[in-house]
Amino acid sequence: MRGETPEQVLQYASKRLKATEEELLDALAGELTADHIFVISEILDHIEDLERRIAVFSRQLLTKLEPYKPMLQAMQTIPGIDRMGAAMLLVEVGGDMTAFGTAEKLASWAAVSPGNHESAGKRVAGKKRKGNPYVRRILCEAANAASRTRCALQEKFKSLLVRRGRKRAIFALAHKMLKIVFVLLSRGDYYRDATTNYEKLTVERNAPRWMKMLVKYGYIGEKTWRHQQAKPGLPASNDNPRHRFVNGNGFTGGDWRPFGIQKRSRTGRLVRLGSTAIFNRRQIDPAWHQ
Repeated sequence: MRGETPEQVLQYASKRLKATEEELLDALAGELTADHIFVISEILDHIEDLERRIAVFSRQLLTKLEPYKPMLQAMQTIPGIDRMGAAMLLVEVGGDMTAFGTAEKLASWAAVSPGNHESAGKRVAGKKRKGNPYVRRILCEAANAASRTRCALQEKFKSLLVRRGRKRAIFALAHKMLKIVFVLLSRGDYYRDATTNYEKLTVERNAPRWMKMLVKYGYIGEKTWRHQQAKPGLPASNDNPRHRFVNGNGFTGGDWRPFGIQKRSRTGRLVRLGSTAIFNRRQIDPAWHQ
């Protein structure tokens, strides 16, 4: 449209596209007529107008929810829920959780509760209830984002993924997140992830400032401060319990890091990161680690 060549247009392509450069060049090959340019210009103008209107409505929504700012901040501490997601969810469910009574009733109202359909002692698939489609959509989007975040919710998603599949795992995670929202809004509290050491994060963030103040007021010497600034070495492998494992005979093994080991499978085997090699902990010779 600006007189650029296909090679110049190729630089605007999104990195998320699956098509190769050759395929994109083949798609760009051809001549755009005046009618084509007119239609494309109108479509782009329409998209920009929609984005502008969405931004206007978003600002208006956040302005009206200013009195509920503490609730929005509490909901944003949940992995996967951003500012607009928290705002839209708060508009749908409200801030008064006494209207629902329990988290299970809230989940049932939103139709994200797990089904319990049995026939002759066997569980069968049931029909999906209608509920509130807006709450369900917001929660599923938040659950999809939380499944890619390092947190306890991701661990929950992984455990469900193997047994139930991705769609059901996302839906179950959405149910769990709605129950967390109920607890936060009921107690006026913030979400604390079980896998995050908040005390360690606080110390790491404030330690340099604390050390400078100790040096300034003479509690520690300048040489001590310089020594603390030096890069510490790696801890011994046996000092960190996360770098140790126990085999079937009760032997406490050595360091995982030389193997690049990332996680332990459900069968007790250690999986090597970036490789298909699998080491069974019962087949590792204890004498090899000494």
